[in-house]
Amino acid sequence: MKRLLSYMKAYRRNVSLAVAFAITGAFFAVLIPQIVSSITTEIEACLSGQMNTEAVIRYSVLAVVFILATFLLGYSQGRLMAGVSVKVTGTIRGELNDKLDRIPVAYFDRTLSGDTISRVTNDVDLLYEAISFPFVSLISDLVLLTGCIVMMLITNAILALTVIVSTLVGLGIAMGIAKAGKPWHTRQQAQLGILNGIVDEDISGHLVIKAFNCEESVCETFDALNEELYEASWKASFSGMVAPYATFSANLSYVVVCIVGAVLLINGIAGTDLPSIVAFILYTKMFSSPLTEMAGFFGTIQRAIAGADRVFALLDEAEMDMPVRPAGSEEARPAAQRPQVVGDV
Repeated sequence: MKRLLSYMKAYRRNVSLAVAFAITGAFFAVLIPQIVSSITTEIEACLSGQMNTEAVIRYSVLAVVFILATFLLGYSQGRLMAGVSVKVTGTIRGELNDKLDRIPVAYFDRTLSGDTISRVTNDVDLLYEAISFPFVSLISDLVLLTGCIVMMLITNAILALTVIVSTLVGLGIAMGIAKAGKPWHTRQQAQLGILNGIVDEDISGHLVIKAFNCEESVCETFDALNEELYEASWKASFSGMVAPYATFSANLSYVVVCIVGAVLLINGIAGTDLPSIVAFILYTKMFSSPLTEMAGFFGTIQRAIAGADRVFALLDEAEMDMPVRPAGSEEARPAAQRPQVVGDV
């Protein structure tokens, strides 16, 4: 991944701006539950006939402003990183195209053409998915998690520990599931490249296959490779359980917070009231949401690592001793087509 990140240095300004947007958006998001808690306090005061309508309106407008600011910052962050990912993958595809002009013919003798095509298309697309969202979003999620922990500890330490422990237990299991799927993502991309190579050769050599009556043998080879790809894809898909499991863990945390908060409220524990419980329900959602996203990122990043290994393996192939001149240059044109320089007579 370090090598992939090196391609982003040329766009460090956009990346830095996206990081700034992500951190600012996370800061605004952390403050929203406190504003909602203040609104709840004012509404609760209405039961005794002391509701401050102006305060409720003021807090409500502030909450809407913060929500809109979070949305706009997140949108801007996504736009910036999408542009960076397009430029980076475009650069990598250009390098792959140039590399194919410089590697020896022996490479094409031992490698299926479909596998090479798969590296230039499918594997590079995996890099696009990884760059466009997870990299900066991980920073935003870490800031959001830190802010949530600080605000929860300030509001109510007992409820804070309840949320943190219940969520982290679920996250630990989710990370174990994601880690188990990594080898299968690598195998899936390798099998996909092999299958693409076989399909490419079968289509281009269709007339030869028909002439020599080799349809049955070709179909058997395809079925065997397709079965191997199916097995690898099926086992790799288990990492997709990470996000649903993380969501289940987050929903379970809501129940735990409500139960613990009700017990604390009934027993009159200091620092526990209805507004703080409302704020904690929002913090539980806010705390678990980035964890769920981060768990989902593991699958994307693992696929990207598998694709990056194949892409950079091609870029690291040995090159021919004789350099290839760029097409269209004067050196690459036949002597008869080069402009003749007329000297002084």
